[in-house]
Amino acid sequence: MAESPHALHTVSSIQLFLVWGLWTFYTLRAELNTSREIAQDFLRLAKRLPYPALEMRGHWALQITFTHSGEFDLALDHYEKALALYDPKQHVDDSYFYALIPGWPCRALPPGRSGVRAIPIRR
Repeated sequence: MAESPHALHTVSSIQLFLVWGLWTFYTLRAELNTSREIAQDFLRLAKRLPYPALEMRGHWALQITFTHSGEFDLALDHYEKALALYDPKQHVDDSYFYALIPGWPCRALPPGRSGVRAIPIRR
């Protein structure tokens, strides 16, 4: 599988922070195909670094993207992977860098288990 144009060949945590910003931008614009590619790149790149918090954030980004895309089975899979990596003691400083604490949304509404169902939209 070829890397997307958003992939980086040499990875640093600062570069991942920039990729996170791109993912946020495209997610908020509801450009979910681009958002998904960037989130997949983020997760793949995060796995190259020795920081489990970054891998957790990659799964979290995919969970959010898949939830917005209506792909709840994939969202649940990444939700469970993110939650398994989440350690409140280890990730206490995330709220400073990312303006939120990842454990809150990771525990808030697990897709498919919250009783919320997608409503089809007619166009």
